[in-house]
Amino acid sequence: MARLIQLSCGWLLAASICHALAAPSNGTGGTIPPLSPEAGNWLICCASYTGADAPELARQCALIIRTRDNLPAYVINYGEQERKKREAEIEQELKLNPDARMPRRGAKIPDQCAVVIGGYQTIDAARASLDKVKKLNAPELKVAEGKVNSDVVSLYVPVPGKGVEIRREMVNPFTRSFVTRNPTIPNNLPPPPKFDPFIKKLNAEESYSLLRTNKKWTLLVKEYRGATMVQSTTGSANQAGGFLEKIGFSKNSDTLNACALQARETARVLRRLEFEAHVLHTKTTSMVTIGSFDREDDPKMQQVVAHLSKLNLSPLDLAAKPVPMEIPRFDR
Repeated sequence: MARLIQLSCGWLLAASICHALAAPSNGTGGTIPPLSPEAGNWLICCASYTGADAPELARQCALIIRTRDNLPAYVINYGEQERKKREAEIEQELKLNPDARMPRRGAKIPDQCAVVIGGYQTIDAARASLDKVKKLNAPELKVAEGKVNSDVVSLYVPVPGKGVEIRREMVNPFTRSFVTRNPTIPNNLPPPPKFDPFIKKLNAEESYSLLRTNKKWTLLVKEYRGATMVQSTTGSANQAGGFLEKIGFSKNSDTLNACALQARETARVLRRLEFEAHVLHTKTTSMVTIGSFDREDDPKMQQVVAHLSKLNLSPLDLAAKPVPMEIPRFDR
């Protein structure tokens, strides 16, 4: 039997404003207009659903609020956008490593829908209405026979002389409503840095650091993440002490150590082959790049790629098609 889980929807609304906000229209009945800045600066999140039935249940819930309670309700579908984001990540991984066994389509991310009530320009106005929303009658949603359309709470009732009986009651989703910002309205906060400033600290002691170049672009040829076997021929394994401490992990995080050491070893070999090889460490990966260029379409990039293709570098398992990558720059 398909299972519907009603989620706490706070993290759903913390997503960026580009998440799917299109009006749901599947099923019978009316449609719900898409959420927009006109809905007000503040919202009340009153229900959320996940699974195959989530878009239809959220639409029904919002429609009931609009028609029965005369309140401007909207639906946010987070799952669809997350699937698109995941598929894009997979495509990027396949560009770096075409032979990798990764699912090309059908990322199993369920629909996740939140129902919100708008019309509040200030947080005080939304909070003033919160208690009223919590007291609204539960929505009567229609789903396929045998499916549950809301959370169920098990109550254990002692029965004298018999033991304990289990009674199940449906939970009114509105009782857990809370105030949140309208995700379609910018917070007017300064934009985050283009690159994580912590990268500078991570690479401070890296002898092959990409950050030491004065150009803007490089070619990404290898990215180490996850479990990596280190096969160093220079004894550089002894030089890794302190790398994990820089990124806040314990000395037992062998995977990260392996990624850093293997990237350094690959760069060393490429330099022996007279390539301008560099290393860039992040909190989750260690990357190996070749060259430094003034722009993304620098003709010299193709010369480097052509040179790589003429050599037998299969033991290094480099990317079949090196990818141009912007070199991180930080204010000094």
